[in-house]
Amino acid sequence: MGSIGETLVNGSPYQDVVKEFWCRILDLEEEDVDADSNFFALGGDSIDALKVARLAQQAGIALTVHLMIRHPRLSEMVQAAAEQPLQPVQPKEPADPVSSSGRFIQIPAFQHDEVVSQAVQQCQVPESAIVHFVPCTPMQTGLVVLTAQQPDLYWAEQTFEFPPEWSVAQVEAAWARVVEANEVLRSRIIQLLDGRCYLAVLHPQAVATTPEDTTNPSRELPFGKPLVHCWIKPGRLRWHVHHAVYDAWSQRLILNALVEAYRDLTSPRIPHPPFSAFASHLAQKDLRPSTDFWKQYLRGFDGQAFPRALSLDESRIQAHVSGKSLWGPQQQHLRSTAATAIQTAWGIVLARYNETSDVVFGVVSNGRAAAEIEGADIARII
Repeated sequence: MGSIGETLVNGSPYQDVVKEFWCRILDLEEEDVDADSNFFALGGDSIDALKVARLAQQAGIALTVHLMIRHPRLSEMVQAAAEQPLQPVQPKEPADPVSSSGRFIQIPAFQHDEVVSQAVQQCQVPESAIVHFVPCTPMQTGLVVLTAQQPDLYWAEQTFEFPPEWSVAQVEAAWARVVEANEVLRSRIIQLLDGRCYLAVLHPQAVATTPEDTTNPSRELPFGKPLVHCWIKPGRLRWHVHHAVYDAWSQRLILNALVEAYRDLTSPRIPHPPFSAFASHLAQKDLRPSTDFWKQYLRGFDGQAFPRALSLDESRIQAHVSGKSLWGPQQQHLRSTAATAIQTAWGIVLARYNETSDVVFGVVSNGRAAAEIEGADIARII
């Protein structure tokens, strides 16, 4: 019997399997995809790639997001996957950074006392109410600092409907179970005197899962305050949540966990790998090679900020523009992703407004393509 690599090199049936995953995730017909098709030109993005990679790995195909980005054509993607060592797909307990690091995850010993002192003061809880601490990710720090400057920023308020026959009490119990099982929903962000930010994860008993309706978190400074508020009424759930502790991907995971908990409070699909595993992974990465690379790459750049910062006495006129653009198979001839097209267009705008061909702007990465977090399926982290 030939190896899976030999089968992949020859195309079928694994090329057909990956093709089926493309069609399923991108909502395409089979005839829309051939061996020369480009996944991203068909409308795929990094989140779609993550979904396809997970399906492929569950089917025993060694496909990763990194491979999909480097080899976006179907035939080349399958060939690249064939050359990778196939790892058996087995359920694996996520690595618990707390068990190996104690209460202070990736935090130097000389800061322990200050972290505890500031957490007790800012969260207004006893020290015994805190499970552990972990450094915030750079994105979390940036978001919460901007919210401190402008309290309405980066809060989202959304309402979700559930079947009217569902018991409110049972939904509340299910939500409490989800909060208990997933630490990021019990986390608060504290800031030290040097500006560094840390997540303080509270014990479930210290978290009010059903706050009063009068709570208005957007009017308060975010440090030490709850970042998730949830109100449950007949037929609907409303939450007010800060983007430092959720994104569109984890929102779906949270809601799915809520449904699982409503059906069975003991379901093993309610707990997800802890966010502290991801935060710990980032905290111990050596950023010096990246910093050195960008310093060298941007050497000699002499740009200007756009838009120009307004002085305190200048009036600020708000304008809102909305539009809709579809990106799908009809753009396949462009051989680029929607994100690449948008970034290119923005670069052209900056170049024209600044009258220069040399422009720089930042782009946020969702981070879920990381594959080296031991024992944790990053696609399932909440």
